[in-house]
Amino acid sequence: MTSSRDSNGAVLWEGRSRLDGSPCVVIATGIYQDSTNGKTGPLGQVWYLDQRAPPPDISIDSLDASTCGDCKRRHSLSGDCYVHLYRGGPFGNWIRWKEGKYPLATEEDFGTLCKRGCRFGAFGEPTAGPYEILERLAQDRWTGFTHQWAKADFQHFRKYCMASVESMYEALLARSLGWRFFRTKWPGDPLMNKEVLCLNESRGLKCKDCGICSGVREGRSGAASVAINNHGNRKSWFVQHSQLKLF
Repeated sequence: MTSSRDSNGAVLWEGRSRLDGSPCVVIATGIYQDSTNGKTGPLGQVWYLDQRAPPPDISIDSLDASTCGDCKRRHSLSGDCYVHLYRGGPFGNWIRWKEGKYPLATEEDFGTLCKRGCRFGAFGEPTAGPYEILERLAQDRWTGFTHQWAKADFQHFRKYCMASVESMYEALLARSLGWRFFRTKWPGDPLMNKEVLCLNESRGLKCKDCGICSGVREGRSGAASVAINNHGNRKSWFVQHSQLKLF
């Protein structure tokens, strides 16, 4: 039987998506061996996947609301989601899960992830799974982002997640709801009040060593929010849509 040490991954939860009730699975990878993600550094990676089919098929069939909610950047809407569905992460992790190569997480796995730190949403929405996963794992250093920040059912996620916003309008609205935000902007555009440029972009700092994108926990509601210059696999989407009020 495969162990989480052998596979470097484990199933954290299986159940119904909190977004649309579809069967989902939450998987953690990079538990015992460092993630190779150059931006995040050696954080554990948490994936929110639909059980019914691999991510490319889920996207083609426009069923990805189960894991991505109403994100305007998701693949089924021809958005500019930075996660490539066919290479590496989402597809490969779904296949390994389907083949039974990821065992159920043990207490040791959870403890190791707490010490290592986590990236919630390497693919998919943290709001698709139980809030208790974040509560349990967000102990030291983590990052978390959600496009579901405007929905009443998910306001408590602001403790651990940043509101992903696409415009100043959305940023101000998120702030008014008590969220810190992570905003995509045009290169050269000024920063907003109480907003800093992503430290990976400005200083080359990895997420593991930064930790600023961690919601409002420990009284951080007054801390600065974060902006990043337009990036991703399909930047043209941002060029086409950023002039619109994206809400």
